[in-house]
Amino acid sequence: MKKLTILLLLVAFQSIAQVKIDKNGNFYSQSAKKTSFTLTTKLYTDSKGVIYSVYTNGEGDYYIVKTSKKTGKQYRHKLNFKK
Repeated sequence: MKKLTILLLLVAFQSIAQVKIDKNGNFYSQSAKKTSFTLTTKLYTDSKGVIYSVYTNGEGDYYIVKTSKKTGKQYRHKLNFKK
């Protein structure tokens, strides 16, 4: 009965947490979907005249990489197009 309970808990845990078990019984978590950004041949010019390279992800969204003036860290800024 104890083995059955443990087996049911493992099956429930695996379906919720996306955990893989190898042949030795070790557990490995599956990481979430990683988004990769691809550099395009397009350029973006903002209102101040600064030119940025445009990146795209797998979903078709466009991004530019900006640097924060306060912290100096880089971040992605999504480009929103008016339709």
